[in-house]
Amino acid sequence: MEDKADLEVLFKGYYRANEKAVETIWRDGQIIPDANVLLDLYRYSDDARDAFLNLLNNHSSRVWLPHQAALEYFQNRPSVINEQSKNYDATLNDINELYNSFNQKNRHPFLPPGLLREVEELFEKLNEHLENSKKSHIKRLNDDEIQGKITEIIGKRVGQPFASEDLKRLFEEGKARYQSKIPPGYEDAHKNENERNLVGQQRRYGDLIMWKQIIAYAKEHKTPVILITEDTKEDWWLKSAGRTLSARPELFKEFHDETGQEIQIYRTESFLHNATNYLSEKVSVDVIEEIKLIQSEPVFYEVVQRSPSFYDLSEYISTNFKKGDELPGERVIAEAINWNRSGVRENLVRLDTMGYVEIEHGKKTKLIENLPPVSLDMRGKNKK
Repeated sequence: MEDKADLEVLFKGYYRANEKAVETIWRDGQIIPDANVLLDLYRYSDDARDAFLNLLNNHSSRVWLPHQAALEYFQNRPSVINEQSKNYDATLNDINELYNSFNQKNRHPFLPPGLLREVEELFEKLNEHLENSKKSHIKRLNDDEIQGKITEIIGKRVGQPFASEDLKRLFEEGKARYQSKIPPGYEDAHKNENERNLVGQQRRYGDLIMWKQIIAYAKEHKTPVILITEDTKEDWWLKSAGRTLSARPELFKEFHDETGQEIQIYRTESFLHNATNYLSEKVSVDVIEEIKLIQSEPVFYEVVQRSPSFYDLSEYISTNFKKGDELPGERVIAEAINWNRSGVRENLVRLDTMGYVEIEHGKKTKLIENLPPVSLDMRGKNKK
């Protein structure tokens, strides 16, 4: 007897949803932000933050927050605020160093006093602006208008926590899933590995808890879902040769098998871009480009610390080229950093995916954004 089965059903996750299905998801689906998406709001400019929050507010009746995402947002909010405060300090330090170099008149005899004073006034304005911004940012630890806006949008549309017994069963399931590398969450297998209490286990299996809460909600309410996440690990995304191809096919299939519904998974920049098409929202190109760069920086440093070849290429580009420059060919770069051409090609594709270079067939690769700074202590130890 010959077995017959539908290829698209058996391997659903590997097929993109057709345009009609995507339109339906955007029209009817629940919009679900992950905790990392909400935490990134503290890293955005005012314009980018307002654009994202206004969009969510325009569709607030369709915004839902899993309990696990809310928990992680509140747990990590103070550390993210403090982290941004340190970034203000670093920027102020850089500006002061530059100011001091201008302020030594013997170094710049070619600058007339009037022009030097204009430069000094500019530095003073920059310092004042940054100091005020830093104070406003630190105030958010106790008086947080971003948290207030999130609360207004979410309202009572937040999920209940799983019961303790349900969590314990999920931890056992998670242990088996992680060992078999079933997404999501298995990249966190070593997180809080020695903590056997409920809190430690909940952190280790946080991605899986949120995923199961989303599935349970979609199943109960018979609704498709738009999930926005800034988790970039391979237990969420299918990657090849440095490029992110799509969310993991296993996630699409599990969601459909469990709920009978469809899901679309986006990073914030892609969500905003698609919202301009499917929701007729107006989001400026500048906002989308800002968020794209903010998204790429953590990924950039993750790869720098993991891959020596990527570090060497990044250090070479940062040292020798600036935004707008055309890069030499792969052979020249390979000789300069002592890596083979295939490794150079793969890492250039990674930089293209992150939005730092532009690769066009038949043309020279162009540096479209300056790379984040790197230092030797970041260089990965594994040769790849």
